[in-house]
Amino acid sequence: NDGTPDGELKSRLCALVFLIRKLPRDPGVDAGLRANLDMLADLLVQDLATDGVALRRRLPALLEQLVDVGSLMKLGDEYSLQTKEGSDWEQEFRNRRNRLLRDIPNLSGKRAQRLSEAVQHALRSVRLLQGAAKEPRKLALHFGPEPPDEGVEVALWVRDGWGVREKSTLAAARAAGQDSPTIHLFVRKSHADELARQIATQAAAAETLECKGIPTTREGAEARRGMETRGAEAENRLRVLVAQIIDGARVLQGGGNERMEASLPDKVKAAAEASLARLFPEFHEADDRRWARAIERARRGDEHPLQALEFSGKTEEHPVCAALLGFVGAGKKGRDVRTHFSAPPYGWPRDAVDAGLIALFSAGHLRATANGVALRPPNLDQGKVPATDFRVESATIDTRQRLKLRKLFQDAAIPCKPNEESAAAAELLKTLTDLAQSAGGPAPLPPFPNTRPTWTRARCPPRISAWRAPPSTRASA
Repeated sequence: NDGTPDGELKSRLCALVFLIRKLPRDPGVDAGLRANLDMLADLLVQDLATDGVALRRRLPALLEQLVDVGSLMKLGDEYSLQTKEGSDWEQEFRNRRNRLLRDIPNLSGKRAQRLSEAVQHALRSVRLLQGAAKEPRKLALHFGPEPPDEGVEVALWVRDGWGVREKSTLAAARAAGQDSPTIHLFVRKSHADELARQIATQAAAAETLECKGIPTTREGAEARRGMETRGAEAENRLRVLVAQIIDGARVLQGGGNERMEASLPDKVKAAAEASLARLFPEFHEADDRRWARAIERARRGDEHPLQALEFSGKTEEHPVCAALLGFVGAGKKGRDVRTHFSAPPYGWPRDAVDAGLIALFSAGHLRATANGVALRPPNLDQGKVPATDFRVESATIDTRQRLKLRKLFQDAAIPCKPNEESAAAAELLKTLTDLAQSAGGPAPLPPFPNTRPTWTRARCPPRISAWRAPPSTRASA
C-alpha cells in the first residue's frame, strides 16, 4: 500500500487472497470460495451502486501487476501469495527473462520464427484451383532478404518491418513488373516492445520449468503450477498479438498493385489467382474438365475424339495437339512431354497432355513404341505414357485411305481394326517378304523375286489397289 488508490486496492487484494487460501478445502467443509478474478471482485465490493462495474474493470490490470512484481503467483485461474520457494522460482524466471531481452539476436530469431509460423497458420486454408479444369496449384512461401526463384509454384515472398523497410518492399514489387507472378507480403513493425516482452516471458517460463524440474514439496508444487500458468498465459497473449500483426500485413503483386480484400487469406488468394494467369499464360488452351472423355474416345478408335471437348476441327489442329507435335518432333519420351507442358508458360493438366498424345497416336500423327516394340492404339493408356517413346509420323493417311488399306489387309487375310493400320501394315510387309522368299532359291530353282521398291516417295502411285500375288509366284504360293 503506497498511499495511492491503486496501492490501497492492491493491499486489499493480497490480504483477501491470503485469507481465501487459508479456508479449508476438505470434502464436506469446502465452501467453494476461490481466489479468482470473479470472486475477488464480488468480495471487494463495498457499494453496489458505485463499485460494481468500475472495480471489475480495474482488477485485471492490478492483479497482473502483482504477479509481475512477484507479490502474487497465479495457479490456473486462482491467485496465491508468493512463498519462499515460489520466490526462488520467480528469481530464476526473472533472471532468464532479462537475459533473453538483452540477447537481441536470439530474440530476433524467436520473433522471426513466430511470425513465420503465424503466416503459415493464417494461410493454411488457402487452396488454389485454376480455371474450369480446377487444376490444383501450390503456394510457395519464401522468407528472407533474397527474392525467390520462379518455378511451377506461385511464390509468396514474406518480409517484415524488423528486417527491411516498407519502402524497399514497395520498390521491389513495382520493379518486378506487371508480368511477374511473385506475390510480396510485408508485415509491418507494430507492437514491437509488447511482442518482445511476451516472447521473452514465454521462453523464460519454459526454461525455468525445465531447469527447476519436478518439486517434492507442496510450496514447490504451487510454484511450478504458477510458472506453468504464467507460461501458458504468455503463449496465449503472444498468439493473439502475432495474429493481429499478421492480419494487418500488406499484400502486393508485381507492378505494385495492392490487394484490399477483408482478411489476409482473402488478399493472398486473390493475388495468387491473378498470379496464375501470369505464370501460365497458355493455360487457357487446355482449360477443360473433359479430357478424360477424349482419352476414352481415342482408345476406342473414335476418329474425332476431341469432339468430347466440342472441338469440331481436325485432331492435329487443336492448339494442344499442335503444340505437342511441335515439341515431340524427331522423338521425345512421354515423361519429358509431361514435364515440359506442366511447366510455365503452359501448366497444362496431365489429362490434357495424355489425351493429346493418345489422340494424335490414334490418328496416325505420332508413332509410339515401348522398349522398341510398336504399340497399337488400344494398348496405349495413361499408365504407359511416361515410358513410351513418341515420334512424329512423317506421312499420314486420311480416312478414305484407311478404308482402302483395311480392304487390302482383308484380301491378304490380315485382321485389322480401325486405327490399327500401322501394325497391320507391318504384318502385310512381312507376309509379302515371306512369300517372296518361298518363291525362289538356289539353282535349279528360279531366282528370288526382286523385293526392292521400284518407286521413290515422290513418285508413289496415288491409289493403292487390292494386293494379288504376281503370276510367276502365284503357283508357288
